Amino acid sequence: EADRSALGDRRVKLITAYVNDYHKGDIKSADDMVKESADIQTKEIGLREKYYSLIKTGVSPQVAINFYQVEDMIGTAVKMQLWDELGYK
Repeated sequence: EADRSALGDRRVKLITAYVNDYHKGDIKSADDMVKESADIQTKEIGLREKYYSLIKTGVSPQVAINFYQVEDMIGTAVKMQLWDELGYK
């Protein structure tokens, strides 16, 4: 949970910076933002795969795939909510 929370904090910081720069009409650090976004996504997927494997061997493949799908849906919903709260339309 601590790993996921740290990734969430990084995502909020990145989205906030993007929204602030976007509304100024000036995105000076687009490359850095893209790299940070890609790194966050890579780490999120890696974390999800780690727990998928643990659940698959510790519980069952069916429970593991349900975990993976639900975790993906939750992540998507959280991202959409963040964008909405930050006023990005």
